[in-house]
Amino acid sequence: MLTNDILRRVRYALNLGDPMVRELFSLAGHAVTPEELVCMFKKEEEDGFVRCSDSLAHFFFEGLIILRRGKKEGDATAIPAVVPAKGELTNNDVLWYLRIAMQLKDDDVLAILKKADVTIGKSELNALFRKKGHDNYRPCGDQFLRNFLAGFTAVYRP
Repeated sequence: MLTNDILRRVRYALNLGDPMVRELFSLAGHAVTPEELVCMFKKEEEDGFVRCSDSLAHFFFEGLIILRRGKKEGDATAIPAVVPAKGELTNNDVLWYLRIAMQLKDDDVLAILKKADVTIGKSELNALFRKKGHDNYRPCGDQFLRNFLAGFTAVYRP
């Protein structure tokens, strides 16, 4: 799934305007100009579309965690200790970031999935949050992430 689409869907679900999105990036220590923001949230077929890098998406989600949960306790300038290693942004990472930022428990995630008519067990869900390389790790597919984001929107969009 294209990173721009993921950010666009999360932004819509949480009803985040441009100033708030810029604030998310700045909370994570990265400045984004209004022009960059406009290009980032354009659709792929629109003129001026710029593909969002995975590292930029990590900043977006780190900022979301800081906004929703606050900075790491005891250090006013530190990014929370929950930040995974930078690199490719996987669908599992997106689920993980949203789970941490929104403080979702297993039952909350299952309820979000139910809104999108997806039913899975807790063991299947936990496999999505395991570290890559773990025996029970399961990669999150694009369709599963789309369904999760649809349910997420149904729950969080005012």
